[in-house]
Amino acid sequence: MGIVFLANLIKSTNNPKTAAYLKKRLLTLQKINYIEDKVKKFKKTRGRFPENIKELVAAGLLRDIPKDPYGGRSIILTNGRVYTTSNMIEQKQAQRVK
Repeated sequence: MGIVFLANLIKSTNNPKTAAYLKKRLLTLQKINYIEDKVKKFKKTRGRFPENIKELVAAGLLRDIPKDPYGGRSIILTNGRVYTTSNMIEQKQAQRVK
């Protein structure tokens, strides 16, 4: 899994800039994983996937909508997977690329 891989990379790097970059990616993947766990619980109790993150908050599965460290927003796909609109790219960089 990507989370374990990134955690190991962070431990093995001596470069502070690389470590910071990897930690941000790790945090993002952890948040996505956390939300996906809540999506699974929602489906188990309701028999369907939630339409959006707000529905998880309304159901009491999340206290609030988790912030994407890259500035995007999390969305729930029709298959229940969670995706970030930031593509895990800094928003300033993404704007320059467009």
